[in-house]
Amino acid sequence: MIDDQGPDHARPLAADFSAGTVSGLRKAVTAHLHAQGLLGDEIDDFVTAVNELAINAVEHGGGAGHLDLEVERTTLTCHVTDHGGAATAPRVRKPDPHVPGGRGLWLAAALTDSLDLSAHGDGLTATVTIRLPKVWPDRDPP
Repeated sequence: MIDDQGPDHARPLAADFSAGTVSGLRKAVTAHLHAQGLLGDEIDDFVTAVNELAINAVEHGGGAGHLDLEVERTTLTCHVTDHGGAATAPRVRKPDPHVPGGRGLWLAAALTDSLDLSAHGDGLTATVTIRLPKVWPDRDPP
């Protein structure tokens, strides 16, 4: 939910990350969204999805990545890009409950309204989106 005392429009967040900074990235995304007045279970689920994508970028996409977080009037979107050399986007599959791991993309898809995976020249961009439960107020930003 959006805290009615929050700002009119959230500011974007962009950050590079690596294996050593993934846990700090999750905290930074959470703090950034909370500072913008975005709170609640849906926001926590979104942060978990973003964290799974960042971990995948580190583990399968070259050891590092870049995050771009955007808040529009009714939508929260995050792009996580890696440079792991993926030629094609992976398929999201239901994980085998008897095999450890392999749940990151499935979890990101389950916790958000949409997950889009697109391969680019030297890696992959994973984009997750949720619809916000309320729209931002109809005022100009301060």
